Amino acid sequence: MNSEAPAACHRQPPPGFTPVPSSTAFGGLIGPFYEDLSVTEGVVRGFYVDGRHANSGGVLHGGMLMSFADILLGQAAWNAAGGPVVTMRLVSDFLASARPGDWVRGEARLSGRQGNSLFIEGLITARDKPILSTEAIFQKIDRR
Repeated sequence: MNSEAPAACHRQPPPGFTPVPSSTAFGGLIGPFYEDLSVTEGVVRGFYVDGRHANSGGVLHGGMLMSFADILLGQAAWNAAGGPVVTMRLVSDFLASARPGDWVRGEARLSGRQGNSLFIEGLITARDKPILSTEAIFQKIDRR
């Protein structure tokens, strides 16, 4: 595997995207992530793929993509719940790949709610093509 890749984490995000402060150590390890704060419904976030995100085939690792999906959909759930949530179920279909240097953009929105359960759906794209379709159930939890 060639781990030499563009220094994607030092590139400027597309217009309208601002850095998201990492709320966890894990998010800090795999980011940086950026968010479009002009969105009024749901959440839109993105990141640049760099060499550390690639698998041995030189494309975006599925685990990285699933982590991004969980963070993206989790933020949409947090916003809808007005506080902390935990992932109960995350289902995804891989549709295509992304490579180092690609801008990966994800959109997530609330699709339903039942009691303390929030249903979130999302679509993640690269090069303006869908690479992951995903949906999740989150449970609202009490702050400790």
